[in-house]
Amino acid sequence: MNKYRYKILVCVFVFLSILFLFSASSSLSLSTSDVDSITLARINEIRKTGNTDVSGVTGTIYYVSSSGSDDNNGTTTSTPFKTVAKVNTLLSNKTIKNGDAVLFKRGDTFRGAGIIPKDNNIIFGSYGDTTKAKPKIYGSENNAKTTGTWVK
Repeated sequence: MNKYRYKILVCVFVFLSILFLFSASSSLSLSTSDVDSITLARINEIRKTGNTDVSGVTGTIYYVSSSGSDDNNGTTTSTPFKTVAKVNTLLSNKTIKNGDAVLFKRGDTFRGAGIIPKDNNIIFGSYGDTTKAKPKIYGSENNAKTTGTWVK
């Protein structure tokens, strides 16, 4: 008999909890305009953040820019790599390792590969003009909204 009493108490507790959540959620609802303004405020806050602090980097700092070249050494802002594929190659062969940093130029877009870090202590961030958007890294080769990029 005790076993059934326990199950009934648990059911009542769950029912009351659900009832409480529904009543509380109706008083905490946000309108779409509230959510939009909160989202826009957060986006603007993120855009205003500065570049990555690399003062604690103990290894090499690598730079990547869409105007760079994968034949460059990537160790200065005037000799950056061009692609994420180059970064992944250097991650795979352990050229980029723990203690290093990889910085992508603000305002640039990188396509074709995601970053595949092999170690846990590599800093990924941004550099460049802080009035520009943070760098965008897409795993897709093409921008699918561009006319002619879809394949049948």
